[in-house]
Amino acid sequence: MKFKLNPNPTFEAAISLTVPGQAEPVSVRFTFAHMGRKALQAWMDEPVKAKAAGQDLADFDAPWLGKAVQGWHADDIAEPFTAENFARLLEQYPSSGTDLYVGFVRALTESRAKN
Repeated sequence: MKFKLNPNPTFEAAISLTVPGQAEPVSVRFTFAHMGRKALQAWMDEPVKAKAAGQDLADFDAPWLGKAVQGWHADDIAEPFTAENFARLLEQYPSSGTDLYVGFVRALTESRAKN
């Protein structure tokens, strides 16, 4: 397969989500939007700017992470991917926002190593 200068607009990655009370995280496959270097930096800067502007970050995560997260696999989460269900995931599993942020940036910027 040849390397493409114009990447696919979306890509998939499995993200380990922390579940309180479980010894092991749960792997969920998500679809993410591809971002180039400048777009990624601008996206990463948004929470800092929002906080500096005095915005309440409690309601910030879902729309902000929603710019990166485009969906999840129905085999991994029974409920359909909607803005409401995505916000519910972030609310019910407090560490999921961090899990998704770190997983997205890693999947976008690091090569996958095979064992």
